[in-house]
Amino acid sequence: MVPPPAARVPMVAPDAGFVNMLRYGMLALRLLPESSCKSMIVVTDGVVASPDVNVLDSVLAQLRSGTVSCSFLHVGSPFHPHCCSGLVPYVDLMQFVADATCGAYLNMIPEVDSDSKGTMNVYHDKFLMWRFQKVNCGSMSLMSNCSPTLSSQQAGEWRVSNACFYGSREPLLLRKKQEKDNLATTLLSVLCCRLREGYTIKNINIRENHVEVSLVLPWKNHIYIEYTVSCQWPPSSSDSVRPSSSPLSAPGGSSPWVYSGCGVVHYSISIDAPYEFLHDITCPLKKQFKSQYRQAVVSRFWTTLKNLSRSDQLLVHLNSFPSNPATYTIPESIRSGMPVFYLLANSSIPVLSASDMTCPQFAQFWKSICLLEPSVWKKWLHTHRIGLVLQHDRPLPRYLHLAYSSGRFQVVQCRQAAAALYSLLKDWSTFVLIENHSYVKLIYRDAEKPPTSFYIIRVTSKLPCVVIHVAFLNGTPGYLRYKTVQQLKDRIAQLTFPQRPSVKEPTVRKVTRSAAAYASARQLQEQAQQPSPTQQRPRKWSDVSCVLLQKPVEKILIRYERMPSDFGTVIFPDGTMPLAPASQTKSRTAGGGLLTTLSRYLHHRRWVWAAQSGADAEEEAIARVLATITKMRLQEGFSFAHSTAGIINMVLEVQMKGEACCGASHLEDIGNGNRNEDEKWKDSLRPCVIQYVMFPPHTTSSNSKESGSEDDGTDEVEVLEAESDGELQIITECWIEPQHGLVVNCPPERDYMEHLPYHKLADVVSRTRSIFILSKEYLTQSS
Repeated sequence: MVPPPAARVPMVAPDAGFVNMLRYGMLALRLLPESSCKSMIVVTDGVVASPDVNVLDSVLAQLRSGTVSCSFLHVGSPFHPHCCSGLVPYVDLMQFVADATCGAYLNMIPEVDSDSKGTMNVYHDKFLMWRFQKVNCGSMSLMSNCSPTLSSQQAGEWRVSNACFYGSREPLLLRKKQEKDNLATTLLSVLCCRLREGYTIKNINIRENHVEVSLVLPWKNHIYIEYTVSCQWPPSSSDSVRPSSSPLSAPGGSSPWVYSGCGVVHYSISIDAPYEFLHDITCPLKKQFKSQYRQAVVSRFWTTLKNLSRSDQLLVHLNSFPSNPATYTIPESIRSGMPVFYLLANSSIPVLSASDMTCPQFAQFWKSICLLEPSVWKKWLHTHRIGLVLQHDRPLPRYLHLAYSSGRFQVVQCRQAAAALYSLLKDWSTFVLIENHSYVKLIYRDAEKPPTSFYIIRVTSKLPCVVIHVAFLNGTPGYLRYKTVQQLKDRIAQLTFPQRPSVKEPTVRKVTRSAAAYASARQLQEQAQQPSPTQQRPRKWSDVSCVLLQKPVEKILIRYERMPSDFGTVIFPDGTMPLAPASQTKSRTAGGGLLTTLSRYLHHRRWVWAAQSGADAEEEAIARVLATITKMRLQEGFSFAHSTAGIINMVLEVQMKGEACCGASHLEDIGNGNRNEDEKWKDSLRPCVIQYVMFPPHTTSSNSKESGSEDDGTDEVEVLEAESDGELQIITECWIEPQHGLVVNCPPERDYMEHLPYHKLADVVSRTRSIFILSKEYLTQSS
């Protein structure tokens, strides 16, 4: 039976499309500067489906962790004849996501008064203002502040208002007291933690000598978790907020407010939800519902409460640092440079280095911190990141672009740069938690007194791409945090290599060939590498061991773990392509989901050059061409970011400036203030990341089997003998981050990029095509 033509058209499931749209937005927001106010505005007709409760909760957790407000601009009529075909906007879902992320929902397009200059209009208020408080959250409709009245209804708009229709009524919310307890911490610490988890302030009550703060979390549509915390007010002298009189005081005479000691706060948790949900969560936990959806919602609810309890326990644990001398009393063996813990192979559980540790409380306190992942640090700590790329060891591996007889590729190593970085972090920190992994620096307000705070340095890397996470304890002044991070950046930027060997051109294994043929190939390569008379002399190799990057390159880095099965297309395993058989799914490139997301956001080009099929000597010549291109890219400022199975990824960060797109008539219409802001924005520099990917010589064949390994610094690829009619290909790619403006401040080695927009960079980067043409011509003549 032949399916109808419409069935062959790949379609995105409504729930997958909605979630992917939010993920693409979060990817773009991660590339903004660290100090940016991140918000996302979705313009949609609202015809989406509700995703699985676990998926939705995961997406909301990512939005809240990144303090991203998600707003919706609902376009289209609220009622339309096509509703009978299922095209019904999911208003409840959009309202819930907007409310859960401190965003806004607008289903009308109000007109803006052009005469009201200098005042905030409705769009400024809804999309730009950030509030920590939601009015009547949980007791009124989420639409109460956004719904237009009938008097504001636009001409020609269809609207149905029927109070007798049962489906239009808001459900009655009941309250259930869940639990209550005490926490040995401060009110400020609890509020900071809850606000970072997505809670908003409902109300504040001060009664006699106590203060009560109610926070609410929109957990699901019409389901709210209310967290009420109370404590003594004003605080006692032992745990109060007081101005600091230390040398750490902020410049200009203002003293930062810091907490000293730990108080005691009382908290209670209540649930506001319809009766049906409260009935489900009060049933015995062992009872299984026939509906998988109901079971998933209830299970997720109990997981949320369990995570909330663990979060409070860790908050108390961290805030006990200043008041517990055992946490900062460093044993002598640790003071001499020995790490507190070490990690076993293929394990993330830290193991105590010394079995005879004299201070078990010291090890117990820091072990809990070792188990924390940097992705969840924001709940309890002030986090900063430092991104960098380590420079490679010299000389480059001999078998980098072509496998030798055993079928193994060598990978780019950066052991010297990594050793220099780890040595710096060890000298910088007070003691080492885990060697080459985690470090701790204690902060002293007075050298003769105990430390008042600390910060953690965590290195997460898949060399050569390295990310250094720096996390400060709550209450650390902001100016001190930024000063410390900047000093650490400066020290890393000044890292240099020890005496390095002279640069040698990597050689490949020899093959039987005449001396004349080798001389001809050498002559062609020298002609291709000769600079033009107007070009500057090649730059000498730098001794800097680390290159700092402004953008989070690790989020958009293209990592091929093996050769793709098809270079003619990009596989989309996110619901936009029909499901493939199991045999084909196993052969897909590892990390295909991430590659799909990046291919939807990054501007990318792929070039495939075909060479003649045949001898092993041709692969040798192509490998030599790839080595030449690698040298050129290094000379232009590219750095190795990933290397596996002969696939090389090199990255470069260029500076871009806004182009002068405003005409004279436009400048006359705007005020002087707006003109100054516009010119200031255009003069600011914004980084843009360029990735250049090179694949090893590839022969098209239907029978190939690959397996990658990186255990000993090499990659093993088992390839069956190619068919005699296979085509030898040279494949390169260029992935560029979309960025407004034109490239500026280019050195002479890459002046061809100057004053070009991002979408034209891929073509000029591929200027090495002439080398391929010369090499291909030589291969043709010598065959």
